[in-house]
Amino acid sequence: MAPGPKGHTGAEMSELVAPSQLPSPDPASAGGRQIGPIGTAARAVGGIALTALPMATQRIEPADIPAALIVFPVVAIAVHRLLAAPYERYAPRGDAWTRSRTWLINVSVLALVLGIAVASTYVTPIDGGAIWLFFGVSMLVAAFRGDAGCEVLAFANLAGGHRDSTGCVVFAPVDWVDIRLGGPAGARSRQGVRGEKPDL
Repeated sequence: MAPGPKGHTGAEMSELVAPSQLPSPDPASAGGRQIGPIGTAARAVGGIALTALPMATQRIEPADIPAALIVFPVVAIAVHRLLAAPYERYAPRGDAWTRSRTWLINVSVLALVLGIAVASTYVTPIDGGAIWLFFGVSMLVAAFRGDAGCEVLAFANLAGGHRDSTGCVVFAPVDWVDIRLGGPAGARSRQGVRGEKPDL
């Protein structure tokens, strides 16, 4: 059999994958936005509201701002890494349970971070306003980056330079509307364009 270019035989050349057959990168993982203008606006409004709420209704303690911007984000990153590390190390990639595990990890992180934050208001000078500020700023970070994942992981995703494959329970209906109206390519590739509601 006559050799092809660079010494490959015809049979070997036929087995090579053409560039058009290669999977295109996911725009979301490549840095594209996962949410459209409606989802972005909803998160921005929610973030501003949660940030302004403690300022308007209660006194902000000196410890609240560093807790909201430093302590709670670090706790969220640490808890997420602690729960996700075993799955990333031992679980097979791309199996049918990947999305379910991610959803379970995110919900667990949300519950643990919220529990730690509430507990801290009883044993430290941190007040409840720090919790509202943390979630508000997290929503603003998610809106700025275009993340569709759980807002409690906004800082963890920012620090790790990645995005979640699961959506946010609160904003899932809004994101679904965005996709139906022709949202960003990252959202369509992540959710599909056949009219499915976003994965939770």
